[in-house]
Amino acid sequence: MGKGTGRLLSTAMNTFSSRIRGFADLTRISNLPTCVSNVLVGCALGAMGSNIGWQTVVGLSIAIALLYVGGMAMNDVVDIVTDRKSRPNRPIVAGLVSFNAARLFSALTLLAGLALLVTYGMYAMLFGAALVASITAYNLLHRHTPFAVVFMGLCRSLVYLIAATAITRPIDWLMMGWFAGTILLYILTLTFIARAEDENQLDRRKWLALMMPIIALLPLWQVPVVDRNSVIVAVLLLMVWLGTAASRLFRDPPQ
Repeated sequence: MGKGTGRLLSTAMNTFSSRIRGFADLTRISNLPTCVSNVLVGCALGAMGSNIGWQTVVGLSIAIALLYVGGMAMNDVVDIVTDRKSRPNRPIVAGLVSFNAARLFSALTLLAGLALLVTYGMYAMLFGAALVASITAYNLLHRHTPFAVVFMGLCRSLVYLIAATAITRPIDWLMMGWFAGTILLYILTLTFIARAEDENQLDRRKWLALMMPIIALLPLWQVPVVDRNSVIVAVLLLMVWLGTAASRLFRDPPQ
């Protein structure tokens, strides 16, 4: 292989690698596992102890992942003007992903995710459409009103409902209401803390972190206990995790 060919190959590989990194940043792919965990919770709530086919779990996870990455790409497309001023490292502004490519990617992944949910029945399709609507509403409104975070919480709630209704029908709407409401309240509280604009504001809001364990336990009484020891271990692990996370806010300075 000649030096010229080697340089061309190296340039092509570097360009391809930059594009991959750009799309990974565009879609905030590091947060994707949290969507899969929401699918797992929804599937477990729908099954309530009965067997779940792994194909169903994988299919739902792929559908929700497609909606997630599509929504994240839409976020950068909608925020392009603001990002040019204050976030020059974002992929579109930095030239790693073109504006048209990001827009097309967003549209195709949202459509693909919704099309996949159609195969799981009418309820999954309807809640999926509501999820796409919530994603769009959040992206369009979050720069204009702080109340847009409600749509962010709704997105997580709707994943529970999509997964549960794909597993079984009819579902226990009271139980699902508790879980969906809890994740909504959890996301709202977490986001309110995380969006503190300065250290003083964060210092005032840090006390809300003490509510997080209480919020997380709200729907527990709705779940039939099949294996009490497993539930106790899971709850203890969750409390340790939330306590460790909250402790960062009580450092000097708060983090």
